[in-house]
Amino acid sequence: MTSEFMKKKLTYTFNAYDATQNGVLEKDDFEKLAIVYAEGLGFAKGSKESNDIIAQEVHFFEFIVQHCDANNDGKITLEEFINGMEAWKKKPDFESFLKEYAKSLLNSLDKDKNGRIEFEEFLPFLGIKDEAKGRKIFNAIDTDGSGYLDLDELTHAWREYCTSEDPSAPLNYMFGFKG
Repeated sequence: MTSEFMKKKLTYTFNAYDATQNGVLEKDDFEKLAIVYAEGLGFAKGSKESNDIIAQEVHFFEFIVQHCDANNDGKITLEEFINGMEAWKKKPDFESFLKEYAKSLLNSLDKDKNGRIEFEEFLPFLGIKDEAKGRKIFNAIDTDGSGYLDLDELTHAWREYCTSEDPSAPLNYMFGFKG
């Protein structure tokens, strides 16, 4: 049974991904968001980096369709999203998906290609101007206090966002979800 907190969080997430605001998630939503995301990171439209981000987000959408599209119409309703995500979290491939998604995030944000994300690389991803708020989010995800984010920390943060009932989880704050 999905808790009210998780229903609110999944609804919030669904609405954030529904770029066209038509009440369903479609491939087009993920492509549009990826373009905005890539541009926010300073990648030119049509660049390899931009195209890689779009491909990653389309791949993410395909995973969601695979696990959430109950009627196989290629579109995901809010109800399908909530039910599918709750069921998917219990399947073995969910953990590998989280790690793959975290790795794609690491690859797109790690501009100096040193295998980790420093605060200066992370801040543009947030899309906020408030450096203090950005630092708070970064430090919450940087669980070992190293001053950078690695694959394990990113995977942990996504797992926590997708599964935790804790309203103070770092990605809840990052995405503006307040429960």
